Amino acid sequence: MKNLLLLVGLLFSSCSFAQSNLIITPEHPQSGDEIKFTYLPGGDLEGNDKAPAAYIMKMGSKGYELQDVSLKKEQDRFTGIVATDTSVRLVAFGFAIDDKMDNNSDSGYLVPVYRGNSVLPGTYAAMAAFYNGLGEDRFGVKADRQAALAYYKKEMAGYPGQKDQVVISYLQTLLRTDKEKGTTAVQSEIEQTMKNGLKTAADYSKVTTLYALLRLPQQQSFFTHLKKERFPNEKLTLREYYEKFNTATDPAQKEAVIAAVTQAAATDKDPSSYNNFIGMLQSRLLNVYAEKKDWEHFKEYAAQIKDPAAKMAAFNSAAWKMQEDSINLPFAAALSKQTVEYAKTEITHPSGPKPKMLLNKDWLEQRRNSLATYADTYGMVLYRSGKYREGLSYSKEAAITIGKGQNTDENSTYALLAEKALSPKQYRPQLEQFVKDGKANAVIKEVLKRTYLKENKPDAGYDRYMTALEQGARLKMIEKLKKEKRNDATPKFALNDLSGNLVNIEDLKGKIVIVDFWATWCGPCKASFPSMNKMVHKYKDNPDIKFLFVDTWENVEDKQKNAADFIAQTKYDFHVLLDNDSKVVGLFNVPGIPTKFVIGKDGNIKFKAVGFDGDQALEQELEAMIELAD
Repeated sequence: MKNLLLLVGLLFSSCSFAQSNLIITPEHPQSGDEIKFTYLPGGDLEGNDKAPAAYIMKMGSKGYELQDVSLKKEQDRFTGIVATDTSVRLVAFGFAIDDKMDNNSDSGYLVPVYRGNSVLPGTYAAMAAFYNGLGEDRFGVKADRQAALAYYKKEMAGYPGQKDQVVISYLQTLLRTDKEKGTTAVQSEIEQTMKNGLKTAADYSKVTTLYALLRLPQQQSFFTHLKKERFPNEKLTLREYYEKFNTATDPAQKEAVIAAVTQAAATDKDPSSYNNFIGMLQSRLLNVYAEKKDWEHFKEYAAQIKDPAAKMAAFNSAAWKMQEDSINLPFAAALSKQTVEYAKTEITHPSGPKPKMLLNKDWLEQRRNSLATYADTYGMVLYRSGKYREGLSYSKEAAITIGKGQNTDENSTYALLAEKALSPKQYRPQLEQFVKDGKANAVIKEVLKRTYLKENKPDAGYDRYMTALEQGARLKMIEKLKKEKRNDATPKFALNDLSGNLVNIEDLKGKIVIVDFWATWCGPCKASFPSMNKMVHKYKDNPDIKFLFVDTWENVEDKQKNAADFIAQTKYDFHVLLDNDSKVVGLFNVPGIPTKFVIGKDGNIKFKAVGFDGDQALEQELEAMIELAD
């Protein structure tokens, strides 16, 4: 069934919606209107017997907000009503059944808000943000940078007064799609801003941000200093406060920054806009005191924190660190118990409103996951304290009741406690299931090995026993990867390596190529490197497999030396390429690092993996991807 996109501007007025999967009334909703809609399931939802979940994202002058929408079934269609207020500029509709979404052929279902026959200022900018990646996760619409650029241009051309609110996002997007054009455009914007004269603090902040886009820290610092000189009483931006906090060398200085932010919030017309930021800084300061084992200041400062979520996050981090070092366990237990009690209360009686960018089910899942995290920590603290049965009850809630056995780290805690508190007959089946599901790490396997040997079975038989358990997990993973396999064109690129040699991806056609985007400052990247190094050595004698480690998003002056020093210190056997202008990472539309792409012998991308989920998971998954990419 054909899904018709609800377009904007003149296209809206010329379209007939009679055959669309989404029909809205009124056809051109005015600011503050109630929008009635009728939806006929399409795309991946077509023919599904289950009723879809419906939700919207309101985009406008008050920011973005996700909301659940109730549906009423009428024959083969569903109807609903959405209320808007005068701040809304665009409403994005989403429809999903389990993990499937109707993305309207990667266009999304977008309904603009009008004043008369024209869309309101900010509507095209909201469209641009949606296609710039905002619609990817929740609505299943692939990012389309060119569409985003077109809408940013349309916003600035149609509503010149909106330019200052849009131009930075436009330039960021342009830099990601075309580094050369983007750089020229940013330089032009700097020149024009300077030509117009730096009259306000906002002008200086704009120039500083523009230089940040070009990754020119000296120029950033220069204009930041000028701004401070000319506007000594001007409030810092949250970004400036954050940088000041990070560069502070001792806890007292960091505490002074937080005090300054709190004072700025008190005189702001919207003090609540500072709350999450202040809570985050306070939580980080508590972590600093914990790292220094300065428990006196830790307790003293914790008493001042009003944001319970921030406080509990810091308590959990401190308790985990203490159990790792097996120090101050009674204090660790006291902190950890508070976090669990807080998290349990939050599930049934949340202390604050739903976060704007979460749907109700996701908010509940977030709160349940917080309880699992805190209960897992408390379980480990009790394990270190020798209170195995008590710890097991918390660990079971985290790993089994909430986690359903899908979190390897929480499973590991459960395994350690179960070994001490239960008989092998009671815990072995669950641990074996972890292995079969591919959710077991070395700790769990060691527990199983000890159990196996205690039963006076031959040492040599353990490997066969474990191989048999792991076979099921591998088959599940293979089936999952087969469904995820893609055949996307690989962006053409050529980069220099650390020796100055030019490596062109097109010259590697006929080989399976693993492209790993990373940076020296990226913690998860570095955490993944021991396993990646193991994989490099595993395939080093196979001429048909090539690993490329693309160093990107670096903010240092000498990027080659920075990367070379890192490799020399770590002694990883990596073929490093330098994406000095961050152009290639943009071509691949990388959302975050580490991100790996497995390119098949035909030159097309077969798999994409974002993040790091542990050594064993990485090694097994990458090995399977290489096998399936052939």
